Amino acid sequence: MLKNKFFTAEEVKPGVWQITNCFNSHARMNTFCYLVEGQTRALVIDTMYGYGNLHAFCRELTDKPLTLVCTHYHGDHAGGCFDFDACYMHALDIPFMGDTVRRAQEDPTAYAQARFAQMKNASLPEYADSILPGDVCLAKPFYFWPIWDGDSFDLGGKTIEVVHVGGHTPGEIVLVDRADRLCFTGDACNDNTLLNLPGSISVEEYREFLTHFKSFQSAFDTCFGGHIVAENTILDEAIETVDRVLARTDDKEVSTGLGGRTCLYGGLRKPGTFIRENGMRFNIAYTEDNIFKSERKPQKL
Repeated sequence: MLKNKFFTAEEVKPGVWQITNCFNSHARMNTFCYLVEGQTRALVIDTMYGYGNLHAFCRELTDKPLTLVCTHYHGDHAGGCFDFDACYMHALDIPFMGDTVRRAQEDPTAYAQARFAQMKNASLPEYADSILPGDVCLAKPFYFWPIWDGDSFDLGGKTIEVVHVGGHTPGEIVLVDRADRLCFTGDACNDNTLLNLPGSISVEEYREFLTHFKSFQSAFDTCFGGHIVAENTILDEAIETVDRVLARTDDKEVSTGLGGRTCLYGGLRKPGTFIRENGMRFNIAYTEDNIFKSERKPQKL
């Protein structure tokens, strides 16, 4: 195990590291990213919030060239990507990163101060006084390379496959490591799968992507997500729960989502937790207007 005031790394399989951000977000949920090492290069999967320099930390784990891929564009997964040379991301999610860069350029001083305040507020008490403004990753003009379903990363003796599982975001991906029988799932399939966000696509479309994801299930045993680790059977729970949502026979637990907007959860949860009352790991949040596909009309640009 390797640890500093920002990160902890644990080797879960030979050459596969689970990296945790050492911040008080853990009081709400764990946050993970991953480093997968091949014979010729290493793949960094997600970057968490950007608190601390993840690139420098990964250099302590391997001396092989680093390639970065993000499962989707949200700040708890892509917040630290700007400390790397470039990032691979599904083409449908890249435009959202442009918004982050624009905000940083509009008022660099205010942006840097806000990012530092976020990091300072999230730090563990024992590290709060030693964290400096230069420790936070700041957005900047950057290379994002588009990837698509079916692409793969050749790490030398190990291939990591890209599988598109849109829902949480339009371009959400998972990454299948057949050699180690692992799947790195980001936020595609977990105990708090959010399809109630402004960039989410419909539950019906998500169900179609789950069917595609299911075709890879025999290639992995464990899902290493951005916030939980689960057996591959969580995918079966996802399909069962989503089918109930589409049939309108789910539990429809009313909750408050981002921005105070009302959302529904497919499965009842124990109060104050993400744990489902029926013991299933998977759950989904959605809104009434985002269940079924809507007709897409041509844009006037």
